Amino acid sequence: MATILHSSKKLPTPVISRKLNGQNGNDAEILSASFLVNAFNAEVRWGSRNEDGSKIDLFISYAHPWKNGERIILLVQIKSGVSYGKMEDGKLKLYKKAFDEVKRELNNICLIWLDQIEGECYWAYIHPQGPSNVTEYGKNHLLHLA
Repeated sequence: MATILHSSKKLPTPVISRKLNGQNGNDAEILSASFLVNAFNAEVRWGSRNEDGSKIDLFISYAHPWKNGERIILLVQIKSGVSYGKMEDGKLKLYKKAFDEVKRELNNICLIWLDQIEGECYWAYIHPQGPSNVTEYGKNHLLHLA
């Protein structure tokens, strides 16, 4: 018996609303993790968003690009939606709120913002003492698949 892999039925339109924040956030983490695994050839460990709200969504580990035998460990926080940023004239504009919510007191953290409309992920590296300003990022901050 043959298995049908394709369908001519239209996929449902995604629902983007505050009442689905929990599910949308979880979906954003899963999609972002898959981009990180592919782009960095990284190992992913899930953080604690669903456990205790400490705002460390992912821990990724990957080979250092030019130091053989060394690994980089990076904390990752995933954000999505128009309350944290938006695409404008082909650039990502991240709002102050995104920086304020992601910053850790002691550790740098990688912020991944998911464009819920296009399904693209953008990255920003956040330093604990760095400013929290509205910041624009170009296509060089688009997280591409390897």
